[in-house]
Amino acid sequence: MKKYGFILLFLLVSCSKISVQESAAPSIGNAAITSKTEQRQGLGTAWGETRYSDVTKTPFIRASNSPLTQGMIYYNDRVGIQNMIGHSAITNNSLIKLPTGYLSFGLTDERGNVLPTLISNNQYYVSGEINSRYIISVQNHTAVRLEVVLSVDGLDVLDGKSASLSKRGYLIEPFGHLNVEGFRQSNNTVAAFRFSAVPQSYSAQKYGETTNVGVIGIAAFEEQGTNWQQLNDIQRRKQANPFPNNHYATPP
Repeated sequence: MKKYGFILLFLLVSCSKISVQESAAPSIGNAAITSKTEQRQGLGTAWGETRYSDVTKTPFIRASNSPLTQGMIYYNDRVGIQNMIGHSAITNNSLIKLPTGYLSFGLTDERGNVLPTLISNNQYYVSGEINSRYIISVQNHTAVRLEVVLSVDGLDVLDGKSASLSKRGYLIEPFGHLNVEGFRQSNNTVAAFRFSAVPQSYSAQKYGETTNVGVIGIAAFEEQGTNWQQLNDIQRRKQANPFPNNHYATPP
């Protein structure tokens, strides 16, 4: 099995504050991009105001080039979500637990409230409102640290370029919680995620591209040397019931 040893970013401070407003792109570029993407309806994610979010680097060697678990959320405005689903769905008001159960993730508003998620045919959908700020929230349910790679509209949240599983991500500590508030600008700041019209999305404004607008992805990688058998045994012992049955003893 191929091993990967790199450096990744580790989130140190999850609290944030608005510092400066990003200036708009030149009007000539905006006009050309809008003309190319104006037919796309619904929501995208804009490059929002700068917010404080401190990170540093730490070593992490992946056990495999294949993710331990993956997931994604589709987002749009209310009408768009109704058109995408086309029938009734289950509403979930908490973070989504990924199939392995190792991680949960979802979108929250700026007050930390989870945005309701609609579940239909094992797909997840979130309805947003234009100009509203959102945060990607991730919860680690394991006793080991994991590397989490995130994408918004097909763009990596760390470098703002095309997302790939080969890129590095954020480190989330055992049983830890990670809040990612925007596209990373530096070791100290991010550009907030804000719902916008598609032509005003970061993908459209930066690259003139809207193919992948409307989807948020997550992939988690385990660290080399993780002993899952031992961890699973520890978990089973913690779940052991001291009084599973009240009957009398019988011979073995």
